[in-house]
Amino acid sequence: MSLDMPSPPPDPPTPDIVGRMLEIGRQHLHVAVRPGRQPPLVLCNGIGANLELFAPLMRALDGIETVAFDVPGTGSSPPSPEPMRLRGVAQLVAMMSARLGYHQVDVLGVSWGGMLAQQLAGQYPERVRRLVLVSTGPGATPENLRMSPGQLRTMFQMASPRRWHDLNYMQEIAPDIYGGVFRDDPSRVRETFNATRQPSFLGYYGQLVAMMGWSSRSWLHRLPKRLWSSPARTIRWCQSPAHGSSPSGFRTRVCACTMMGICFS
Repeated sequence: MSLDMPSPPPDPPTPDIVGRMLEIGRQHLHVAVRPGRQPPLVLCNGIGANLELFAPLMRALDGIETVAFDVPGTGSSPPSPEPMRLRGVAQLVAMMSARLGYHQVDVLGVSWGGMLAQQLAGQYPERVRRLVLVSTGPGATPENLRMSPGQLRTMFQMASPRRWHDLNYMQEIAPDIYGGVFRDDPSRVRETFNATRQPSFLGYYGQLVAMMGWSSRSWLHRLPKRLWSSPARTIRWCQSPAHGSSPSGFRTRVCACTMMGICFS
């Protein structure tokens, strides 16, 4: 495998999720859409993760239009031709949404994708209707890391792309970094991550660079209240060891889940 290019695109798993490559400026972005009612739910994945890992969730949200994408350098999206900060990635996602014809979207972000989702909502508040944050936090600044009870060993494990290149290693560390049922049944790691695609090294470390020094702690509370209100559905939360507790002022609800929980409701 080349160090700077992701692996070739897989065959589409089923016809209900339609994949395509969008050209946005100098960047090619691999996008998948499962049609349904709008506004759509845009899914922002964790660091190094490819969009195929979202397929079970996209099907579980039957009736809701869902959109997943490969961040530059992951899945089938080639690396960015130049380093990008989270602000630049958020701009790319906003341009992707516009190209797909969406005027307003709901956004769900997991882990690294949760930070991207926060940036997207803060940067384009008129484009984001609802915000769902999953096993994430307000940034990786020294101040935030001191305030987080996340384990240092777990954070170092997540800083390496090795788990995406070695499924045995993923099975070994998944109980630590993801928690949930993986603690009781590590054998489910292979079932959950059977659609894993190796990210490029440039893409993975580009995502690390994108979030360095980033924090939403000073402005997250100023986001429009409509982003957090969802009277039709209750969203539940369970904690991952890598991310610590939720910021003060947000309610948390515990649930049994697999590798992720939804933080803010």
